[in-house]
Amino acid sequence: MKLRQFILEIGFPEFKAVVGKKGGRMLFLFFILFLSLLVIGVSNSADVLLEKKMDEPFISFIDVAIPILHKSQKDEFTTKEALNLVKDYNFLSKDFSRVHLDYKDFVINKFDQKTGTVIQVEKQILGMLLTEEDKFYKYMKEERPEIWESDTNVFQNKGFGIILTIDFFKEFGINGDDWKKMSFVEIILKDNTKVNIPISAVVSKLRNNCKFAMSKNLLQTEDDKIELLKSEYYAEQSTFFLLEGSEIPSSFYKVSDPNLSNNCYKKGFLVCSMNPSEADLLMIENFKGSQEVYDISIELSNVEDDFDTDFYTFFLDTLERADLLASIINTKFGIQIEQSKIESKNNFMFFQKITILLTSSLSLFAILSIIFFIVNILMSHLNTNKRSLGTLKAFGLSNIYILGLYSGITVFLVSVSFSIAYLFSVILGPFAIDIFVYLAKLDGDFSDMFVFKNVGFLRYFVLLVIIPTVFILTQVFQFLYKVTPGDLIYERK
Repeated sequence: MKLRQFILEIGFPEFKAVVGKKGGRMLFLFFILFLSLLVIGVSNSADVLLEKKMDEPFISFIDVAIPILHKSQKDEFTTKEALNLVKDYNFLSKDFSRVHLDYKDFVINKFDQKTGTVIQVEKQILGMLLTEEDKFYKYMKEERPEIWESDTNVFQNKGFGIILTIDFFKEFGINGDDWKKMSFVEIILKDNTKVNIPISAVVSKLRNNCKFAMSKNLLQTEDDKIELLKSEYYAEQSTFFLLEGSEIPSSFYKVSDPNLSNNCYKKGFLVCSMNPSEADLLMIENFKGSQEVYDISIELSNVEDDFDTDFYTFFLDTLERADLLASIINTKFGIQIEQSKIESKNNFMFFQKITILLTSSLSLFAILSIIFFIVNILMSHLNTNKRSLGTLKAFGLSNIYILGLYSGITVFLVSVSFSIAYLFSVILGPFAIDIFVYLAKLDGDFSDMFVFKNVGFLRYFVLLVIIPTVFILTQVFQFLYKVTPGDLIYERK
């Protein structure tokens, strides 16, 4: 029999018989594959999310606080010792952080709607020193664009600007986007000096429950050159920050760069005058966003870091070593790391293993479902049509033709169903994630970062198409192996 005649007279009718009336069996296979890929995709997305979260400095770090009293029988925990730790143990990232925390008093002028007057609100806020080299800062800047609330970020070591969080403004009753009206904030330093400091950036959160981060230059100027932050240093000089586009009054001149305006997230410039006229002062006061400041431009950030260290932060390359690091720290320095922090790292590792196991189990279930479904269809079809196959073999139809026929039907049935199911899973996957997030009541970073990440097409084409097809065809071959036409016609096998 010619191949074309075989396909037209036997191939097409057999294909229609196998796929069922109106392609019902093919449609059922599509639904099996679609649901499998959708569930596997959600599970894989959870695994990707956990892996991404575990790579974050917010998760992979361990804070080691410096004890108030040093145990005489143990080594003193110093920067040198911290450096030796990251050199000696390869499961620690080579960059560690020295963290300095500090409480500062802030003053914000707020309009009281009840009295119709401007009142001063003073709050003590916990903040931290932050440097451009800090791993957390680099991570926020390079990997987490969604954390930045302000359009620009001009924070730098040599500047005087500070980073504020949304919670900082909430402390003063400033909600919504009202913070965008502010460009400077007044800070009270350790000797009760009040100075307006530019806002370099606004973020949704910082670590250690801090609501602001100060630059190294600001901290060291306060410690070593605090007179530069006092009004007496600037004599009778009047300096104002004006938003970009503002008019410069006649008795003022524009201050050359670099200056304090370079540290503000809003675009603007400084103007200065030794003897400003009352009319010009009034004019500036009427400018929207104008702020009286000092022309501070000194840079002390290149001097040796002599600030106090409250704790060191180490970054784990793998969370599985959290217990080991805690044991090393305790043995060498007599410092016990809070157990809840270690437990949280272990929990992340546990849930990652669970999601990997779940994804693998779902993949195996999908493979077995396809194999059982199609083997059942083909074997049932072959058993029903034994006599017809026996008659065809008696007239000279070889096993190669028969095997080729059912190979083609199987490959077409599985590959087409898989391809369409994969396409549908890509399209509908994000909706499945949204439903999952809603039902699980997830919020915060997890809901923002939980996006549908489908499995690789080629990888799952091999798993869900090639492997089942090979297994199915093996079963068909065994059915036809050493079977005579008589065996099929008289159903001896």
